[in-house]
Amino acid sequence: MSVKKVKKSKKDKKGDEAGTALSLMQTTTGKKKKSKKENAKKRKLAEASDGTPAAADKKKKKKKKKNAEGGDKKSKKKESVKKSEGGDKNTKKEKKEKKEKKEKKGKKGKKEKKEKKEKKETPEPTAAPAARAKRVHLYEEHPEVTAFSAEQCAAHRSEMDMVCTGGEINPITKFEHITNMPLSCKKFVSQFEKPSPIQAQAWPALLMGRDVVGIAKTGSGKTLGFMMPAYLHLQQSLIQQPMTKKNPGPLVLVLAPTRELAMQTAAVCTAVDDNSGMTCHCIYGGVDKWPQVQALQNGLHICVATPGRLLGLIREGKCSLARVTYLVLDEADRMLDMGFEPDIRAIVGHIGDGPRQTLLFSATWPESIQKLGNEFVNEPYFIKIGSEELTTNSDVTQVVEVTDERSFVKDKRLIELLQLYHKTKKEQDDHLRAVQEGRGEGGAPHPRQGVRGRQHQQRPDSIRTH
Repeated sequence: MSVKKVKKSKKDKKGDEAGTALSLMQTTTGKKKKSKKENAKKRKLAEASDGTPAAADKKKKKKKKKNAEGGDKKSKKKESVKKSEGGDKNTKKEKKEKKEKKEKKGKKGKKEKKEKKEKKETPEPTAAPAARAKRVHLYEEHPEVTAFSAEQCAAHRSEMDMVCTGGEINPITKFEHITNMPLSCKKFVSQFEKPSPIQAQAWPALLMGRDVVGIAKTGSGKTLGFMMPAYLHLQQSLIQQPMTKKNPGPLVLVLAPTRELAMQTAAVCTAVDDNSGMTCHCIYGGVDKWPQVQALQNGLHICVATPGRLLGLIREGKCSLARVTYLVLDEADRMLDMGFEPDIRAIVGHIGDGPRQTLLFSATWPESIQKLGNEFVNEPYFIKIGSEELTTNSDVTQVVEVTDERSFVKDKRLIELLQLYHKTKKEQDDHLRAVQEGRGEGGAPHPRQGVRGRQHQQRPDSIRTH
């Protein structure tokens, strides 16, 4: 069969070319669609193939990782929550602790206040110092005294109406029998003929370092009886305990019941002193305490005081008794009668428990004084002169003179008496100063202070005594 070749026009050729181009376009797009479908199928097959054990393990691992990451995040969140809760708890605890501390401080403050009040009522005794002076035997017996027989000593004691217990100690009969008496004391006693009975027996016992209880009438020479040995005691004690700025307290302490008696004792002390270098100061109530505080701070060797004012200065921290090694309770019966027993116990408690020589002098010997003596003195040498009952001293002449109410009349008569009975101007000035200290403004006398300085007792209007 023959094929006829047909000639096509240019337009037909262009149409054919366009048709082929379209067909090519269609085929390419079809291929793309097929390739997409195939890829989708492959994905589905891959997803289907994940059902294998290896794929399952991978999935599990992925899940575990996710869970672990999620757990970490949760744990972190929990920790942060716990921390915040713990912080809240800590803040609460801190607040509670602060409150408790405040409460404790408040309680401590209350306790301290109570303790201070209790200390004021019953002060606690201070601790004894590390180094205390030992009791030293200072007596050098004179050969004449050593030669006294027992019969001679007994006759001498009966002549003086004296009873002694606590050992055999021969009494002296002359001032010269005290061979180591200080020069200032020798000058002072030169005005007397011989030692008084209490001095004759107390001096040897005190210089031996013994505690002494002396029962004697008022005006029997007890003040010089304990002051002369006190000077010898001071000379020895200052070697062992020299005075320092840190501890300027006294070595000798004398307690007296009234201001008048304390001033009399201090006057004897200053008269005996006579520029020997021993300082003495009198401390009593009813006057400005600043000069007394200054004297204590500057340092003194002998302190003569009434119990009330001295205990007040101790409680204020103005007075230290840590160095006291020689304690005298003068007129102990009167101090107990005036209600000073608690103050005396408190003062003795502040002295401490170290070696100390204690002297107790009284005009009477009732059970209350015996009990006090048994507590404070150690194996004492007991001296009793005369009766144990309270009586006036027949050796002392007492004159009562009634004067005009006007103060200048009284003062004029007082100056006349001072000039009559005192030899030196210094003695007159000392007594006048003592009188002036006891007067208020305008020369009017202060009302007498009674029991423990708190109750006022006016003098009688009709009678004035000298």
